Amino acid sequence: MSSAKCEFDKFSGENDFTLWRIKMKALMVHQGIAAALDATALSTIEDDGARAEMQSKAHSVLILSLGDEVLREVSDESTALAIWEKLEQIYMKKSLANRLYLKKKLYTLQMESGKEIRKHMDEYNKILLDLNAVGVKIDEEDQAIILLSSLPKSYEHIVDTMLYGKETLTMTEVKSVLNSKEIQKKSEFKNEGNSEVLFTQRGRSDKKEFAKRNNSKNRSKSKGPSQRKCWHCKKEGHIRKFCPDRKKYNSDRKSEFGDASVASEGYDSADVLTVSECKGREDWVLDSGATFHMCPSKDLFEELTEAEGGKVVLGNDGVCTIKGTGSIRFKLSSGEERLLTSVCYVPDLRRNLISVGMLDDLGYDIKASQGRIKILKGSLVMLKGIKKNEIYILEGKVIVGYASVAVNDMTRLWHSRLGHISERGLNEMNKQGLFGKDTTKKLEFCENCVLGKSKRVKFESAVHNTNEVLEYIHSDLWGPSRVETLGGARYFLSIIDDCSRKVWIYLLKTKDEVFKTFKTWKTLVELQSGKKVKKLRTDNGLEFVSNEFNTFCREHGIARHKTVRLTPQQNGLAERMNRTLLERVRCMLLGAGVAKQFWGEAVTTACYLINRSPSSAIKFKCPQEIWSGTKPDLKNLRVFGCAAYAHIKQDKLQARALKCIFLGYPTGVKGYRLWCIEPNERRMVISRDVTFNELEMPLKMNQPLNSLSKGDSKVEVELRQEEKINQQPEDEEETENQNSDQSSDNDYQLVRDREKRTVKPTQRYGYADLIAYALSAECTSEPDTFEEAIHCKERDKWLKAM
Repeated sequence: MSSAKCEFDKFSGENDFTLWRIKMKALMVHQGIAAALDATALSTIEDDGARAEMQSKAHSVLILSLGDEVLREVSDESTALAIWEKLEQIYMKKSLANRLYLKKKLYTLQMESGKEIRKHMDEYNKILLDLNAVGVKIDEEDQAIILLSSLPKSYEHIVDTMLYGKETLTMTEVKSVLNSKEIQKKSEFKNEGNSEVLFTQRGRSDKKEFAKRNNSKNRSKSKGPSQRKCWHCKKEGHIRKFCPDRKKYNSDRKSEFGDASVASEGYDSADVLTVSECKGREDWVLDSGATFHMCPSKDLFEELTEAEGGKVVLGNDGVCTIKGTGSIRFKLSSGEERLLTSVCYVPDLRRNLISVGMLDDLGYDIKASQGRIKILKGSLVMLKGIKKNEIYILEGKVIVGYASVAVNDMTRLWHSRLGHISERGLNEMNKQGLFGKDTTKKLEFCENCVLGKSKRVKFESAVHNTNEVLEYIHSDLWGPSRVETLGGARYFLSIIDDCSRKVWIYLLKTKDEVFKTFKTWKTLVELQSGKKVKKLRTDNGLEFVSNEFNTFCREHGIARHKTVRLTPQQNGLAERMNRTLLERVRCMLLGAGVAKQFWGEAVTTACYLINRSPSSAIKFKCPQEIWSGTKPDLKNLRVFGCAAYAHIKQDKLQARALKCIFLGYPTGVKGYRLWCIEPNERRMVISRDVTFNELEMPLKMNQPLNSLSKGDSKVEVELRQEEKINQQPEDEEETENQNSDQSSDNDYQLVRDREKRTVKPTQRYGYADLIAYALSAECTSEPDTFEEAIHCKERDKWLKAM
């Protein structure tokens, strides 16, 4: 009987159990002990000794084929059959959830652009095997259709041919066609490299070739090796490639400048002639000996198709593998951009090389003189280089990580649009596909977040098991602020629903407005949700414990939960929400460079964005989604404080837009809240026809708006409705400001109805009135004695009074 040695990896719980199971069964069959895994087959063995020996061997083989962690899970099982069944129960659970997960994975599988078809089909086959293991059978035609549907656009012609050119489809046909396509792509890639090698090596191999060339009519004027003169040592009888002094020369160059890349023969490899190592590795060398363009840095590629396609042989006999081809974008010293295509990705190469020979093949003219080189297309200069250390270096720089930078810029843009949301929240929204076609990566350092969110301690929030909205409400009053808003508010009231984590913000001028505001909020949310407020947690501030507030809660059946004195941590959720709001506010004000008087607009905008951002407390769903049942639409989001141009109807020769800054989203209006920064036009504008430049922060660039005095705090709002549209309030009112700048539509003043300025009299007129009054008082002074009283003009009145 053969040895029971395990010739494959042990099952550790992380590798593929389905494949391991197939291999394990094959090993058992090979060892003649497969019956130990089948109770029926095992019972047919009459010899008790043989049966026991088979069970013992099978048990040992299984134990030796398991990793330590998996072995601990089955260590209490004494037979091979028991171990086998337990492993299947753990790792091949045929539950509904497992079947749904695998089906979803199969139907949503998509091949990434640039990925090898072989790897994609392997992933596809693995899912099919896992489905088969849990009892799900997929029809062969359906398998073929799903596989074709998972291919990228580059395979579109193959998909069309297979779907519309045949009556039936089989997996064998589809796999055969895809494998042929993969082989063809690799062959074309290698042939492209080989043709370049042939170009660089043409006519310089050995004496036999020289003889052939001399016999050829086209090469009748070529000189034989005995007549050739070496360009290196200036001696006749050999060429530079076979010069005996060249090795010593290369060694000297290497010791002086570093490693060199030297051309080497071989039709499967690319040639790279001598390139010295100079200081900056980001430089691009215009190399006449390189077979094709090469780059070792993956981040520099704008587009890259990864595939192995040949070798690069270096001067030290080292071999570098070509891992793919793509394109790289350059920005020249003149500011123009050039796209270099067919660049090979060679990770182990030490320098960036541009092949002058390849450019020559494409019809470009190369002119070099007086230490400068130009690559021309007709009369147009495409590339320029300068001579350094005896080699030509490209004048210009790569637009570093062009595609990567675009993604990073988009990451920072959405981070700013969402009011400096955390990186974790940004990633969750990206996973849920809320950014559409945009993708995000790791968020880089944000100074505004550090300045605005720096914290000392963490508040621990109490846990409440709420099952429906409005079951448990948290509330807190923040303020007073040292700086009033444009509408005169110094406080804001935050109200948070524990179940959905939705937050409402109300700007208040004084504390005594809290009770009135709470009643307004209660009526609003109960009507919207159809639920009743049951519990309310606040601190012991006088605005929350007044007699009228307590009476109102008792009459409406609202249970009150209050914190212990000097223990704000017991109202942790509201305190943490206030901190989150203020962190966002500071970040937005700093990022936009606007004055502190705009903190009211910033806090209402932060509230709007928090309700549309995922929260870890509700399994990374958005509060607005739980409250309304629909996912939020982020298409209307813009960066706070960015440049905005509101359309206006003016004279034909005047500007058709006002330059403003974006300050948020008004309640109940489908439009944007803007602050006009045009000279003599400082006012609030609400408009739906707005053009944004989110990369420009006008106030941060030009130092902001002058500090507004108390007398200038009145805000004029221009409500523009240039077209008749159905203006539906967006979701519901989340923020209410009981101020002139953000209250209701009735408070908006049209420009034509704006109040005229009250003209104050000059101070000297006031002094004149005081003087006149003093003179009058002096003339009509009261009498001091009886005699004076009966002799004055008011004698009768004095007598009557006495």
